[in-house]
Amino acid sequence: MDASIVKIRESVKYIKGSQDRKEKFKECITQFALERKKRLCQDVPTRWNSTYLMLDGALYYRRAFTHLKLSDSSYKHGLEEEEWDKIEGIFQHTLEKAILDPNFVARSMAIKMQPKIDKYWSDYNMILAIVVVFDPRYKAQIRGVVLQIFHQYSIKELTTDITRLDIKDDVDPVI
Repeated sequence: MDASIVKIRESVKYIKGSQDRKEKFKECITQFALERKKRLCQDVPTRWNSTYLMLDGALYYRRAFTHLKLSDSSYKHGLEEEEWDKIEGIFQHTLEKAILDPNFVARSMAIKMQPKIDKYWSDYNMILAIVVVFDPRYKAQIRGVVLQIFHQYSIKELTTDITRLDIKDDVDPVI
């Protein structure tokens, strides 16, 4: 089994291991204003879909797990961003595969799930970008990206944008 999935499994075990850790995780969820609409469930060998449900919940609470990793020194199973992206890719690939599945039940379930997943990730792209901007670990990388963006956005475009503003001559410049 993939090491990232094992880390998620161990993370869920860690959180569910004590009431204090559950409360700390709930604080992380609240801090990011996430709704508690998904259960964080642990996978078990006797349930055929438990790993999928575990990954679904973990991906939903991804930001809370990341915050827990930063705020709880005892938490040792935190995933790196690359690992989260890998899990997301596995999850998305599984969904895409199900959409193409000739089995009507699997296909219809996957088609119903796709808009929800798309909505979830579209809502959080900007929030995740803002979090990364304020994370000191990414300071040097962000500076380079911002400089590239400024170079791409020429002075001519800036001038055009300024002239689009409807500035009236009779407006008092002090106000």
